[in-house]
Amino acid sequence: MRGYVFQKGLDDLRRAFEATMATIHTAHENAQADWLADKKAIEAGVLEAGVYEDRDFLYDRETLHELLIEQSRAAIPIAINAYVVILHHFWEKAVDDWRMAKRGKNYDAKREYAWLESHGLAPDRAALEFLRKAANTIKHNNPELYVDHSHLFNMGNGSAARPDYAGGLRLADGDFLRLLDSVRASGLQITSRDPFPYEP
Repeated sequence: MRGYVFQKGLDDLRRAFEATMATIHTAHENAQADWLADKKAIEAGVLEAGVYEDRDFLYDRETLHELLIEQSRAAIPIAINAYVVILHHFWEKAVDDWRMAKRGKNYDAKREYAWLESHGLAPDRAALEFLRKAANTIKHNNPELYVDHSHLFNMGNGSAARPDYAGGLRLADGDFLRLLDSVRASGLQITSRDPFPYEP
């Protein structure tokens, strides 16, 4: 039963992620297409480069489109990072529920991996550690993930004294989906016998 609940939760999370990212990617593509259309119209003399009201200049269209494109692009890593945190908390809560542990500061990764293995499960330690470090980067600006995976970061923001690891992390859609699949394989399966004690 709890295997079904766990796997169903991951199915729901995957569908939510895919719907969110499809919307954001479409918005980014539309923003780029809108600028190309306006640019052609400006070059053809059909559209003015500036926007005026009663002869007062308000803004130029190129700057407006650049801002809209950048805003839609910036939403991509923000959304992916949000889902990474959700996935990590989903995993933590599932393990706490299986252990019948109180929510709070009970989760200890290495202890939980060993406990799961002692009950016949095969947690993907490498992927779960990556997920944990990524979530801590996003939530707490922790540099732990950067030490081993600096290629996943764009460190253009922040300062030498306070590097912006959270803002610099650049995961792709596929990275999140691979993490989700690792979480799926690490926990209870629909068809597996539930090895944990259960108290309703």
